[in-house]
Amino acid sequence: MFFLRLVVQICNYLRRNTAEDVNIFVIITQVDLSTNINLYYI
Repeated sequence: MFFLRLVVQICNYLRRNTAEDVNIFVIITQVDLSTNINLYYI
């Protein structure tokens, strides 16, 4: 799962810079990932 690793790296990178932006980004990412995973398993 290359995409998941990429997202984790981006999250870690952003977390070091600005916590607030990351919170928004993580929420969006979680919604995105759950949608992708749901579509993947249909």
